[in-house]
Amino acid sequence: MEIRFTRSWSPGDMGEAPCILCEQPFVVESVMATTSLESQVACPSCVEYFGKRNPEKFPTIEEYGEAKRRYPEPMQDADAFDDVDHQASWLWRAPG
Repeated sequence: MEIRFTRSWSPGDMGEAPCILCEQPFVVESVMATTSLESQVACPSCVEYFGKRNPEKFPTIEEYGEAKRRYPEPMQDADAFDDVDHQASWLWRAPG
């Protein structure tokens, strides 16, 4: 499994969703933790757990907080879906 941070594309990407890992509801914000499990989202509690458990493999809660600070808004301000490269929303980890 992989966890990667992705910027929310539009306000429609934000809101309540279930965590793919712990199944608890949480609020998706301007940066979401997407997983390699069917591209579903993980909650901040699971990001924190996996980041502490294996920070070499998984991003930390501090990295998540920094990404949200850097990108407080979704990429677009409307829910229009353009034919674009969604890889542009991916946030890459600095090499460790």
